[in-house]
Amino acid sequence: MEYFNWTLHKKEKRAITFFCLLVILEIIIYHGLNYLPKPAFANAKELNQMSVVKMEQDFITPNQAKSENHQQVAKKILAQTNNPKVSKTPPSTRKKHKVIKPSDFDPNLVSKEELLQMNLPNYIADRIIKYRNKGGRFYEASDLKKIYGLSESTFETLKTHIQININPKEKYNNPIPIVSFLDINTASEDDFKKLNGIGPVLSKRICAYRDILGGFYDINQISETYGISDSLFLTIANQLFVDTPQDKIKINEIDVKTLKKHPYFSYKLAKQIINYRNQHGPYENLSDLRKLKTLDASKFEQIKPYLMI
Repeated sequence: MEYFNWTLHKKEKRAITFFCLLVILEIIIYHGLNYLPKPAFANAKELNQMSVVKMEQDFITPNQAKSENHQQVAKKILAQTNNPKVSKTPPSTRKKHKVIKPSDFDPNLVSKEELLQMNLPNYIADRIIKYRNKGGRFYEASDLKKIYGLSESTFETLKTHIQININPKEKYNNPIPIVSFLDINTASEDDFKKLNGIGPVLSKRICAYRDILGGFYDINQISETYGISDSLFLTIANQLFVDTPQDKIKINEIDVKTLKKHPYFSYKLAKQIINYRNQHGPYENLSDLRKLKTLDASKFEQIKPYLMI
């Protein structure tokens, strides 16, 4: 029995303990792997098959499904996808350019609807109409090239169908009407149209804006009209003047609803003016409006010509 009575040194005990721990750790790891979640696809082959099915669903039409095997169609799709020369854009999403369908027309008289019926782009039709509204005229077919964005190919398609009913010589024989001076509070739409650069649209806007204001008190107010640029205003300013007085608003009788209709009075300003009158009594003079903290000097000078006690 003494033969089996071993005596272990301290270092040997440590080595045996370390070895046992390694064995236990290996067993734990081996059995623990069985409890981990499995991947969504067992292998690459299954993943590839799923991709092919998805491609078939996305690209195969009902007719293709009837006439061809799904696997064959999928191979064709893969071949097209890998080929850079083949367009990947679905046919239904490709931009289609309308073919121009010209008919005889006079660019000085044609309507926007008629231009659109010829399959001209909407922006080209708009520019032709705007060019005419500003006083522009077409004296010969080549004048149509003045329209920005009109391609050379489109012009060549339209050229033989352009029928202008005015003599090109009129361009030089008809001088620009000479306008002396206009009182901007009494001038009519026809009077404004005689100004260089003012067509029927702008003349109508000037008169409409004048009516809403109740008349102009300064020629610079013309530049507030929508569509009149600074450069255009400078070309006509020396032909304008104001001699007729504008309408006046009785500040002690007006109500908020009526006052806010004037372009220079916002709802907030109109309400403040009327509220101050209701709290402090009628205004004795227009300078009393300066007591409103929100009314600065420039705004006061703008509205003052339209007010009276």
